[in-house]
Amino acid sequence: MNGFTKSFIDSSDTASIYFNLSYDSTKLPYNPKELSFTIKAINKYGDTFSIVVPTVVYFTLYGSTEIWDIEEFNNLPRKWLPKISPEPTRVHVAPSSIILSVGVPTNRNMLSRTNSMPQDYSSL
Repeated sequence: MNGFTKSFIDSSDTASIYFNLSYDSTKLPYNPKELSFTIKAINKYGDTFSIVVPTVVYFTLYGSTEIWDIEEFNNLPRKWLPKISPEPTRVHVAPSSIILSVGVPTNRNMLSRTNSMPQDYSSL
């Protein structure tokens, strides 16, 4: 099995899946992009199956990458600009020049999913 160990999980178990996303940094899209990846698995009976996971990836203007599943993306507390074609030219924004909303900790490392504030990118 190429160094991999077979292990089977039950429906109540969780599993972490790690992957690499490669994208030409000179051609990053301006808007969030939908993509999907396929997880191939074998159940304890030897049957193989695939699970397609639809996701959205967003390359921020300040150099980070955000990835969500479709449900999470659709429920984000953000306002997105309408998609236009051709896409606007990307302009890098230094993280230090981004103004934080009132009530948001000034130390960006303190932000987490539980205390982050909605972000409005419509003014960028």
